Amino acid sequence: MFAIYNDGHLTTRGTVETLYNVKKINKSHATNNDKTFDESQKFIIPNYNHIAQEAIESYKKSANLDTRDTIYHVGQIMRTDVYVVNDQTTIEQTYEILNDKDIRQLPIIDNNRKIKGMISQKNILDLIVGDIEHSIQSMNKIIHNLNLPEVIAADPISDIRRVAKVMVDFNLNAMPIVNEEDVLVGIVSRTDILRTVASVPPMQLWA
Repeated sequence: MFAIYNDGHLTTRGTVETLYNVKKINKSHATNNDKTFDESQKFIIPNYNHIAQEAIESYKKSANLDTRDTIYHVGQIMRTDVYVVNDQTTIEQTYEILNDKDIRQLPIIDNNRKIKGMISQKNILDLIVGDIEHSIQSMNKIIHNLNLPEVIAADPISDIRRVAKVMVDFNLNAMPIVNEEDVLVGIVSRTDILRTVASVPPMQLWA
């Protein structure tokens, strides 16, 4: 199951086919509580170890997959040690986290850890280059004031093969993983998927 969020609002949730019907592929890539948290915190979410067998069998049938085949789910390879920011974090603070932790992008979450978006080094550099004369003011802006792209997310039992295809087709370096309440539970990158392919030879991503 995949979902699209725009400025923290769920706009679409459905199968991978629904995703492709709603969001066109870039041809050039073609294939409520008052809890607060440290915006630079790294939070650990318990490992996603329980995958509903009934959901797995249902997925195999809907995807026309051999029920004897092993299905690898993104929840089995996602990283749960996720650095995050909220939308009140300044661009300067966000850039420092990205630089210090040597990562390309950060999920943006609210006080309930619901996904609001993603921000990358490229987003920040585009902002600065777009208005060099006012770069200092730009760095003092908060994330909430930016017009960031919508974000595509998947749920933990999404087939790794489909997640990989979506990431390639929409040129995503990483994808947030959310539960049915839209709460961030992990993140998966292209590197995570490649590592899985290398360590689990029987897995055929493009089957």
